[in-house]
Amino acid sequence: MSTRPAPRAAVVALPPDQKAEAAGTVTLYRASDASADRHMPIALDAGARQEISLDGMLAGRWLVQVEWSARGRDYFVEREIFVR
Repeated sequence: MSTRPAPRAAVVALPPDQKAEAAGTVTLYRASDASADRHMPIALDAGARQEISLDGMLAGRWLVQVEWSARGRDYFVEREIFVR
């Protein structure tokens, strides 16, 4: 049994049929402190998922914004998360 805490992460998942073509960005947006925002390119694993560590992030409300293009179409999804 491990005493190490489980990693804190947000998971971005795109439709598997878009994995090969998907190009875009993930933004962790903090409305109350723009200097805390984090931006990263989409980097999907074999299951069309991307795990983003929440370690070191300020507690409170964040928006996860995912923008990507695949098959000649542009997509945008935004979800609210709360970091403890």
